Order: sequence, then C-alpha cells, then structure tokens
Amino acid sequence: MNREDLEHIIRAAGEVTDWYEFVVVGSQSILGAVPAPPARLKASMEADIYPRGRPRTTRLGGPVEPGGHQLVGLCLDPTDLFLSKCHANREKDIEFNRELLRWNYVQVAVARERVADMPVTARDMELLLARISRLVRELRDMGIHIVGG
Repeated sequence: MNREDLEHIIRAAGEVTDWYEFVVVGSQSILGAVPAPPARLKASMEADIYPRGRPRTTRLGGPVEPGGHQLVGLCLDPTDLFLSKCHANREKDIEFNRELLRWNYVQVAVARERVADMPVTARDMELLLARISRLVRELRDMGIHIVGG
C-alpha cells in the first residue's frame, strides 16, 4: 500500500461514517511519518483506521490529509508502532521491525525508554527489551549498523 491508497481509504471512511478525523494503527501507519517508505514497509494491503478517540493512543504523528476533503488520518508514531509490533511478536511483525530499525525510522534508545510507558506487566517489559536487543543483534550479525543499538 502506498500513501495514495491510504488517503483513498480515509476518504472512503469519511464518506461512509461522516467522521472527519481517524486514527491509523498497524503497519500502514508508517505512511504518516514516512510518505514513501521502502517496499517491505508498505507490503500490507490493509489499513486499520478508527474514528478519532478509538483506540486510545498517547503519541500520534504525521497526519495524512487527503487533499481538499477536510479529512485527517492521524498515524502512530513510528516508535510506538515498533513497540506494538514487538509486543505482538508475530513473524511478520519481527520482519517489519527489522526494516524499521534498518532504515533508522526508530531509534533504539528511544524505544527502550518507552517500554516503561507501555501498559504491560513487568515481565512483558523484560520480554520487550529482550526482543529489541535480539533485533539489534540480528541486524548487526547481518552487517547492518543500527544507530544507538
């Protein structure tokens, strides 16, 4: 999916619901902060959007504003997207996160700091920190230098 596809989805959602502000979550929320990301970060053909206020989020970045329609799609901050995918820890999420780190869309130190803000148990926080370290180590083993890793 590219930015234009996401704009189309936001326009369609606005027409169907009469809402004008939406929150974009999931992998395609990267399109708010990075309008033209590498292909591996825009492979999904799905976009999860909600009228503003659901789900509850703390940091929103890069709005996607389909021109002339007075609509807005607020996208997750890339670091929060990264952490949500670390928590889900599905194979597709791990691959997505490798790409976020590889292209330096997420700073490792910031991600580690934000783990403490997540509404998860202390044990889950430990797991998240371990998953971040594992991703950095795997990329380093592949010869890819991660800033702050």
